[in-house]
Amino acid sequence: FRGILIFMKLKNKTIGIWGYGRVGTAAATLCTDLGAHVIVYDASPEVLKTCPYAGTQSIDQLFAHADYIIPSPGVDITQYKDTYSGIWLSELDLFQSLFHKKIIAITGSIGKTSVTHMLTQALKAAGWRVHAAGNIGTPMLSMIAQQDALDAIVLEVSSFQLEHTQSFAPDLALWTNLYPNHLDRHKTVELYCAAKYQIIAHQTATQQALISTDLYNQIIRYQPKSSLHFFNPTQKPIHHPSGFAANWLIIEKALELLHVPFPEALIVEPLEHRLEHITTINGATFINDSKSTTPASTLAAVNALQAPHITLLLGGLSKGIDRTPLIETLATKNITVHCFGKEAVSLFDACKRYNVPATCHKTLESAVQHSLSSICPQDIVLLSPAGSSFDEFTNYEQRGTFFKSLITCYKKQIDCD
Repeated sequence: FRGILIFMKLKNKTIGIWGYGRVGTAAATLCTDLGAHVIVYDASPEVLKTCPYAGTQSIDQLFAHADYIIPSPGVDITQYKDTYSGIWLSELDLFQSLFHKKIIAITGSIGKTSVTHMLTQALKAAGWRVHAAGNIGTPMLSMIAQQDALDAIVLEVSSFQLEHTQSFAPDLALWTNLYPNHLDRHKTVELYCAAKYQIIAHQTATQQALISTDLYNQIIRYQPKSSLHFFNPTQKPIHHPSGFAANWLIIEKALELLHVPFPEALIVEPLEHRLEHITTINGATFINDSKSTTPASTLAAVNALQAPHITLLLGGLSKGIDRTPLIETLATKNITVHCFGKEAVSLFDACKRYNVPATCHKTLESAVQHSLSSICPQDIVLLSPAGSSFDEFTNYEQRGTFFKSLITCYKKQIDCD
């Protein structure tokens, strides 16, 4: 019924797609299939040149011609909400109106990609026909045409995706944790929390939410209507009690709410760019954790590794977060830091302030080359930047892939010597 309504609303209407990346491309394809006329605006003229839909040259043109606008998550529409007289339509709201199977949505400041991946693998092992989508990679709107082959979908959703939803209400919402993040966009931790809260804001009493006990006070003040369930992140899970115990605890609790027994002999393949083991060279281990874009996720990575000494590659953009407390904590560990990127000097200065051995470099490549000259057997060389990649790379995936290529080349040189 919801699908029929949205079809009737969008058919023959002009839909503006703001941002023609993965989300925008999927949205344009879907809206075309629904009988809408699609126009696109993207800040990059090069993107518009390759776009098969009619392009608009400015935001004002998009506003003037579009009946509805679907903004990509990376687009901050806050300052435009009162300027545009048409209807804003979020990716999540559109998805739910057309997807009729069970929706499980996961958000959090750190670990949400891992939890999404782990829960999807656990459900598959239990016999469910399920797919992971959303912030994890596959655009959720591209899955609507495939829903007949699914029992459920597991969505990783970010604060950017949640911020302007008006009706999204998953059958099961998981909120793993909350640490300062994306303050360059949300401005305050309170506004960031409010964006995250949208994962349960529109749920009814028949829909469930699994939330960390650390978030109890933030949640209760909103008086949610959801059926609330809490987990204690310090509690040990029954399965996999060591190594990312909090993630495994969430998986156990989620499966319990879904009435799914924990699969025997569950094997979860590691995620690329998340504590990804690259290789070992002369006794030193190289780890790609490019996905760690916050201090909290980098600290979690450092704490998860056992080594006499860690060589840490720290850099990227802070997203408005003070990384000094991270460096202060690193001072208590046997770590050498190689700072790189646009904010390398400020990171290096913080390291000097707390007597953390450090070097300063303009690029990741320079930092890696310097680190290779001083590693010892049993060392761990860890790329875990605690910052976003946009000062030097398109995304964290490109950064991680580049790091792996540098290490692969280094290994070939060692093997030839």
